[in-house]
Amino acid sequence: MEKEIVAAHKPRIGITIGDPAGIGPEVSLKAVAEDEIRDICVPVLIGDAQ
Repeated sequence: MEKEIVAAHKPRIGITIGDPAGIGPEVSLKAVAEDEIRDICVPVLIGDAQ
């Protein structure tokens, strides 16, 4: 419960993944996997659903 409250106060940051066939999706996933990133914000990946 405490983590949910803390997460509610973090800014949401939208990150576009770029070309789905390129390197963007891999780099984006590696970036949001870092604890330092998730400690300061709630990352939201934006890309093609296909």
